[in-house]
Amino acid sequence: MTTRTVEQIDADIATYQARLDKALDPDRAESIRHGDRELKRGAGGAAMVNEIRRRLAELRAERARVAGGHNPARPVRI
Repeated sequence: MTTRTVEQIDADIATYQARLDKALDPDRAESIRHGDRELKRGAGGAAMVNEIRRRLAELRAERARVAGGHNPARPVRI
């Protein structure tokens, strides 16, 4: 297994964050009508958003391992 750099992981995080922002955009059209044809967006809805959030959590944990920080998904011990 190859170790990725923090910069590569940050680029993936930015990509997935942009996808999440786009999926959660309230102005995003759900369907488009052109003449007598109508195209509807399918692509999973809530399941897709949850999958993007899960991947973001994985990427943030990977970044913490590579950078030597703590996993942001774990509670802080006091």
